[in-house]
Amino acid sequence: MTSRPRKPAMPLVAPERQISHGTVSVERLLPATPQQVFAAWADPQARLCWDLPDKDWPVQYEHFDFRVGGRDVLRFTAPGGAQYTAEHCYHDIVPDRRIVASRVTSRLPVRDTVRPGDKAAAGGEPIFIGLVTAEFHPASEGCRLVVTEQGVRLAGEDDGLALRPA
Repeated sequence: MTSRPRKPAMPLVAPERQISHGTVSVERLLPATPQQVFAAWADPQARLCWDLPDKDWPVQYEHFDFRVGGRDVLRFTAPGGAQYTAEHCYHDIVPDRRIVASRVTSRLPVRDTVRPGDKAAAGGEPIFIGLVTAEFHPASEGCRLVVTEQGVRLAGEDDGLALRPA
């Protein structure tokens, strides 16, 4: 009986990296109703107009499933060519009132980089894991939007993806 070579086992422990924790809360008064602001989160085309890591970073949704239990996968490219994915998993959605989602941002290995328009699954080395809460409050001038993100950064170098207010 011949034996087949074994595949190397996946490590049970992630590589040792520096971590940092942070919380950012941003409040904005928007000249739109809570329903309109909520709709801008629920529509992938509308979201691509404002939910970007930076205006100079090309982005595309590979998957968009805005519902409790659903997930999005967004791929974006830094000016130097490094590629990343952000995967959101939706845990709580109350239309026109709130959204609670977790987010994992990963840096893709060079071999996984793709041209714009190509499809690829989320993956790579996680560099940020967070919990995002968006609250939509009626206000006399429109909508008071409060977005809070609590997260842990798993990478040491500055790649422009740190928690920061928009």
